[in-house]
Order: sequence, then structure tokens, then C-alpha cells
Amino acid sequence: MLKGAPSILIAIAAIASMPAVATGQPAYVASTSGPRVCYLVADNDGQPNTRDYLTSIDPTSGNETLIGATGTDFVEAIAYDPFNSELLGTNGGVLGSFNLFSGKFNPIGPVGHGIGSSGDRVFADIDGLAVDPTTGVLYGSVRQTNDNLLIQINPTSGSIVDHAFGITFDYAPIGPLPAGYFVDDLAVSPSGALVAVATNDATTLLLSIDKFSGDVLGSKVVEQPELEGLAFDLDGTLYGSVGSTRRKVIRIDPQTGGVEDLFALGINDNADYEAIDCIVSPSLPVPDFAPSNNRAPGDVRVVGAYPNPATSRVTLAVNFTKTLSASLEVFDTLARQRLRVGQQSFTAGYHEVPIDVSGLEPGVYNYRWSSRLQRSYGSFVVAGR
Repeated sequence: MLKGAPSILIAIAAIASMPAVATGQPAYVASTSGPRVCYLVADNDGQPNTRDYLTSIDPTSGNETLIGATGTDFVEAIAYDPFNSELLGTNGGVLGSFNLFSGKFNPIGPVGHGIGSSGDRVFADIDGLAVDPTTGVLYGSVRQTNDNLLIQINPTSGSIVDHAFGITFDYAPIGPLPAGYFVDDLAVSPSGALVAVATNDATTLLLSIDKFSGDVLGSKVVEQPELEGLAFDLDGTLYGSVGSTRRKVIRIDPQTGGVEDLFALGINDNADYEAIDCIVSPSLPVPDFAPSNNRAPGDVRVVGAYPNPATSRVTLAVNFTKTLSASLEVFDTLARQRLRVGQQSFTAGYHEVPIDVSGLEPGVYNYRWSSRLQRSYGSFVVAGR
């Protein structure tokens, strides 16, 4: 992210003009009740006090509270995990969690490196983080010399999720983007849409990104340079932190690029607010999403699961109408992703995929097949053992 300047917090309205997510995705509903709190990290680069500090802010009043020093110098991305009620962040290339009472950063582990279309890449500069409230997946954006990469991170170990974007693809390039633009942060909406902010020296772009490929689906110019952080609030409002000499909160209309001053930041003389994220709740799929999608014509048609109920293994049957690449995800009833099979190539016709469910608790699970243009759903039960 850009450094060396104090910051502005902005609120961006719903991105009505951005492309919708892939067809066949279930509708998700998020709770709008709960604490209205957003967290920010000021890295104070170029200031007399150069250490990182964690603060919190009430988005309804603008009151900022100093939590404390993080003990780090290179935090540029944070993400609130609604499934585990913790605030995650990256200090350079190391994932960790924050003590929300003291501000201290507790390292979990290095993100490491991965293989993809541009070879073996080391992930030493994680500029963006976001937890998907519909699945629990932790996404990260990595700034490289000439490109931007999308990755998934294991929040337990801190390491990259292998094969998250295919059998031999641990990362996905984010693009296409104009030359000179770098992704500074990610955010996932309550409905599961991934957005990002990309900046150059003068212009800011708000991007809609395909979570499965890294493809940029659309972009909107935001008339505010140095936008560095993004976060959705409980009600779907998108907030961001912006490097600026003014350190204040503004609202931006993405349709016009107009801005409205809201309130000031800068407690403890903090500057350069690199990252922001807000307390949210897990988003749950509406009860009737699965059957209706399976009856619709398309390239991916769920056949069923057997045995059902299952104990240690379940076989998921699916029919593909043409040769394609698809991935498989399994979610619990809180919409947390519990299992995932990365993108694989399938020939047209009937396929059976065995899944080890011995590590899942007894209960009902939904699963999702995803191709480039369609998603189809089913469910199975894990019986008591």
C-alpha cells in the first residue's frame, strides 16, 4: 500500500453498477444486528512514531478509540473473521491475530510461497485481506513488482492454501488492470461478492473480482486518490481508509465520485491508516436455494450424494454437459467452508467424487459445484458415529 501520508476513512454506497456474481449462486442473508465497530491500523510510516497502532471506530458517531501498539512495523491488511470472532492481519508476509484489548499482534505463521501461471512466487507483501462471510474463506492480495495476485490463506497455520485455483495453481493473477495499478485491499460483501481497490499515483479504481479466477469483472473510478483499505459493515456499507494529509472520514458516491466529509481520524497523532475491517456476522444461505438451482438447465447438474446419511465417506455424483473445469466446496449450516476440492478438469458426462467426511461433526452439510459460469448445489447428512 502507499505510505507516508495520514489517512481518510470513507464509506462507499452499494456498488449497484458493478457486475453481479456468477449465475446460480444462492442468495445469502446476513444479520444486521450486533456491535457497530470497525478496526483500523495506522502504520505511521514517515512519522516520529513509526510503530503500528490498532484503533477502533464507531461508524455511527465517528468516535475513534486507541487500543494500543501492535508491536509491528509492516501491517498493511486486516480482516475480521466472523466465524471465529477474531481480527486477523498480516505483518509483511506473516499472518497473525490481534489482541483486541491491548492491540498486540500475535504471529500465526508465514504465508510462504506458491506455484501458478508465473512460476514460483514468494508472498512477502500481503496488501489486502478479507474473510468471505458466506464461506469463511480468507482471501489475500499480494503486491508483486509487475502484477497483483489473489491467494487463499489457512487462518489456522498462516500458510497459503495449496491448489486453491486449480491442480497446479496456488494463486490467480488479478486482472486485467491498466499498467501501474496495484491492488491495495479486498472486501467481501454480505452476499459473497469480492471487491478490491486498485490505485496508481493519481487515480483509484473500485474493482469487482471473480473469487475463483481473479478475473476483473468490472471497475468504477472513485474520485479519491490513495484509497488503501476496504471493509463492509453489518448493513452492507463499504468503508475504506485513504492516505491523505487530512485524516478525516468522507462518504463517496460511486455513481458520481462525489464525496462528503463525515468526521476526523488521527487519535494519538496516528497517520497513514493502511487497513480497516468491521465486525460482521456470518451470512447464511436462504433455505430454498439448492433445489431450484439444480432444476435449472446448465453445464453442471447435481445428481446426488450416497450413502446419505454418511459416516466416514460420501460420494457426490454430478453430470457435466461439456468438458470444463469445476471446483467443489462443502459448507456447514453456518455457511462455513469445511472442505474444498480445487479446480479440476472434467470431461462431459457422469462423474462420481468420493469425499472423506470423517473429520466432520454429525449434521447437515451443503455442497456447491462451481464452474466458470454456473454453480449448482446439493446437500447430505453426516450421521453420528
